Order: sequence, then structure tokens, then C-alpha cells
Amino acid sequence: MSACSSILRLVPVLFLATSTALSGPVSAQDVAGSVQGTIVRASGPPEPEVQVAVSGRNLLGIRTALTDRDGFFQVSALPPGEYTVRIAKIGVRPVVVERVSVQLGRTTAIGPVALEAQPVALEPVVVTAAAATIDPAHTTVGATLDAADYAVLPADRDYKSIIAILPHVNTSYYGDPVNVGGSTGLENMYFIDGVNVTSTLDASTGTSLPYNFVRAVEVKAGGYEAQYGKALGAVVNAVTYTGTNDPNVNGFAFMTHSALAASPKAQPDLREASSLSYDVGLRLSGPVLRDRLWYSAAYNPHSDRVEKEMPGLGLFADRQTAHLFAGKLTWQATPAANLEVSVLGDPTVQHQVAPLLGLPSGLTVVNPDPYLRRLTSGGVTGSLRTTATLGARVLLEGSMAHSSARQSIEPDTPVGGTEPVYVDYVSSTVAGGPPGVSAVTMDRTAVALRSTISLERHTGLVGLEYEDAKLSRTFVSTGQGLIFRLDAGTFLVDSIATRGTFHNRVPTLYLQDSWRVTHRFTLNAGVRWSAQFLTGASGGTAQRFHLGGGAPGDAAGVRIVRPLLPAGAAEPVVPELRGLL
Repeated sequence: MSACSSILRLVPVLFLATSTALSGPVSAQDVAGSVQGTIVRASGPPEPEVQVAVSGRNLLGIRTALTDRDGFFQVSALPPGEYTVRIAKIGVRPVVVERVSVQLGRTTAIGPVALEAQPVALEPVVVTAAAATIDPAHTTVGATLDAADYAVLPADRDYKSIIAILPHVNTSYYGDPVNVGGSTGLENMYFIDGVNVTSTLDASTGTSLPYNFVRAVEVKAGGYEAQYGKALGAVVNAVTYTGTNDPNVNGFAFMTHSALAASPKAQPDLREASSLSYDVGLRLSGPVLRDRLWYSAAYNPHSDRVEKEMPGLGLFADRQTAHLFAGKLTWQATPAANLEVSVLGDPTVQHQVAPLLGLPSGLTVVNPDPYLRRLTSGGVTGSLRTTATLGARVLLEGSMAHSSARQSIEPDTPVGGTEPVYVDYVSSTVAGGPPGVSAVTMDRTAVALRSTISLERHTGLVGLEYEDAKLSRTFVSTGQGLIFRLDAGTFLVDSIATRGTFHNRVPTLYLQDSWRVTHRFTLNAGVRWSAQFLTGASGGTAQRFHLGGGAPGDAAGVRIVRPLLPAGAAEPVVPELRGLL
């Protein structure tokens, strides 16, 4: 009992909402699936030391395993797709199981497969695997979609939009991403090729890719094992295409116009006159060296244009251009080791025409500059992943990843770059320029190492991870800042200059075991240790999550509010400014 108590004191378990300024990670996402099964003799007893070889068009080389004394085998780290399983042992008739479907993040079970004793060489028995039904190894609540599923769905272009058809997933009508299992969209985490691409700023967005780039999407809604860490919402895990020995070219184009819409979108103080959205793309894949080196590359420029009318000032074009890309190299360095390099990104620039947040509707726009802003968003993510087998029972996986993204807002006209915002509540007008220049840069670096070990009735998993998420943010008011006229003789000037760099560092260690108690009953158990260290703008640790508590946070910046009052006037009631900033 005392030993158990000591362990509990040494293992802090942390719970932190993902909608904070520095969202906590959910690491070690699968980019593959696995196959397991049981081999028995024709008379019924299990058959040990049987050679099992798995091959398929999406896998470089062949993965092998040996059955244990219970006749059980498992082959892990298989990319999604269909595989052929060859079963052989000296003195028995070989068996081939074809069309074994492996899904992202799932385990496919085959068997029991009965072997017939045969002292002479015979042709293999070919068996077509039945459709996958129940995952015998995982307890995760969720579902998986592959390219064949969403290619026929009337969905938006972004892969994140297609998950709304899955159980537990609902479209949100409050402006946040899809809601899963009763949580809000700000509590979801997004992974592509095993890399966390969720926005570090507010967790409301992630890297955008068209579904034409994505081979499979998995949504975990609950019941995660220890390797998946924690999440208050869903874990959305996508895998891009990998090359094969077969050259492939895929082209696509999409277009929509406001004439195809039922009614134009309405915005305060603006009227949408017309819109046009289109994108074209190309995806190439194939071998560089057959059976040794594969490639996949995709590019998709996307353009949106909306004509918006400001009453009395004319039409202005809201234009957005995004350059979406993804590339991957897969190399079989040795018969027992594969290496994968992946890069993807979604740099986007928008010349936006939109009213300022936080102001009441119905204001008359004196000049268009306050509503004209230039937004820069998106970024680039790169990762390196390796998989190596040590004998027939040990699988090692290692990965390194780095992502860099930016969200900035700045005036889009010379007048907007020099004039402060002037809001007159007496005449109900707004003039000048945007509130200021805001710039946010987000960097995330992660390394991970894990090992899967098969020992008799147990499949064990041990993993070690470290992630450093950095956020740098600045905001500087334009000109004198924000000027408000509250009544005939009362003015308020709000000037802001703030900047800071923050880090969220998270080390993690987890252990998990899958115990096959019987052929029909598997028991999963795991433990996860994780700490979280938030570093403030001063460079010191502002807050830590582990036993013992932490220090208060810090920040850097200055905000000056100067009410301009006539002699003897009372303090004014300050309007809500938060939305403007």
C-alpha cells in the first residue's frame, strides 16, 4: 500500500482547457493502423512460431511477425489501406489472406486461421478477408473516414468540414468549429501526419488542407488510451497521401458563384453584391526508386473574392488568396527501417472589408479606411518520422516536428496606417483607420519516441515526448489610438502598446499494456505522467502544473487611457472596447 501511495504522489495528472491562450498538447497521434490474429492447428490447439508476413501497395517492404505460444501475432505501424497476409511454417500448408483492410488508428483482427499439416509443398490457400467490424484492441469512441467515403459527400473543401457526418459530431452555429460529444469547437485538437497543427493562440483553427490531399481522417471522441493524453473535445487526426510503386496523377477544380446561392450574406453596415470562389489543384505520387523511395506532392491555390458595398462610398473587393501544399518522401533505408519526411502548409493573405468588432451596428462610415484591413495567416509544418523493427517483437518509432504560423492584422491603405479610429456616438459615425497593427507568431517544436513490445499475451507501449509551444504577440495603436466622442463635450482616448513572448513546455511519459486475457477478452491499462510549464514575457516560469503549485503569471506592455473632460465634468461611462482590440 505504501508503494502505491508513493507512486501516486510522484504522478501528477493535469487537466487544462484547450481554449486558453497556450493550449495544451495531445501528442503521439497514430498515422497508421495494425493487424492482429490467431493461428491454430486443424485440431484446435494454438500454433506457435508461425511466420506471418504482411505486404501491400501502401507499405514499403514487408512487415513480419512470429506467433507466440498462444498462436497470437500483431503487426503494427501499417499505413491505411488493403494488405495481403501470408502465413507459413515448415510442415504446414501455407495460407494467404487477401484484402485485409487496415484503417487509421484502428486494429483489424483476422482468424482464428487453421493450418493443415502437410509434408509436401502445396499451393497456398487464398482467403478473402471479411469486412472489418469490431476493433478488438482499442477502446476509443470515434470513427474513421477515408477518401472513398468523403469523395462522394457534398462537403466544403476543407477536410475538417467532412467530420460533421460522424456520430457525436455536430455543426456549430455560433462561429466555432464543429462540436463533438457536447464540447465546444475550441476544445478540439487537430493533427496532420501525427503533428499537432492546432492554433496555439486560441485553439479555434488548425492548418487547412483540401480533402483531396488527405487519405484518411480519424475522429477520437473519447475513451483515449494513455498514449493519447487528454482533450476536452475531439482529437481530429488526418493523414496525407503517401506515394506507392504505381505512378498517380490527380487533378481537380472547384468553383462557386453568388448566383448559385439562395441569398447574399448580410453584415452590419455592408451589403454583399456578388462573390466568386474557385480553386484548382494537382496531386502527383509514385516511385523515385521502386521498392525503396516514394514521393507524393500536391499543390492547391485557392481564391475568394466578394464585392461589398458601403452605403454612399461604393463597392470594395474583399479578396483572399491561399496557397495550400503538401509533400512527402518515404524511404526504406534498410529492410527493417523506414524514414518519412513530410511538409505541408496553408499561407493565406486576405484584403478584408469588414466592420470593426465591438462597435454597434448602424454607424455611418465617413471614409472606408477603418473597414479595410490586410490579414496574414497560416504557416508551414515539417516533420521527420522513422519506424524500425528489432526482431519480430519490438517496434521503435521516433519523430521530430516543427510548425510555424502567423496571424497579423494591419491597415490596408495609407490613410488607415496613420489615422486613429474616431467613433462619434453623438453623430453615429466612424472615421479614421483601423485600431492598429496586431501581429502574432506561433511556433511549436515536438519530439517523440515510443516502443511497442509484444510479449506472449501482452502488447506493451512505452513513450517519451516533449513539446515547446511558443507564442509572440504585439499590438500597437495607430496614431493616437482610439478616440471616442461620448457626448457633446466628453472624449476618450485609448492608446495601446503591448508585446510579449510566451512558452508552453510539456514533457510527457506514458506506459500502456494490452493484455489478451482470452481470445474474446482484452484488458487495456495505462498510466501517463505529464507536466506543464508556462514561461512569461520576462523569461521566468510564470505558472507550472505539477505537485507544489506555481507562481503568478506576468506580461509586458503598457496601456494608456486618457479621458479628455471639460472642467467640472464627471467621469464618463466607458464603452466596451475589448472587441476592438
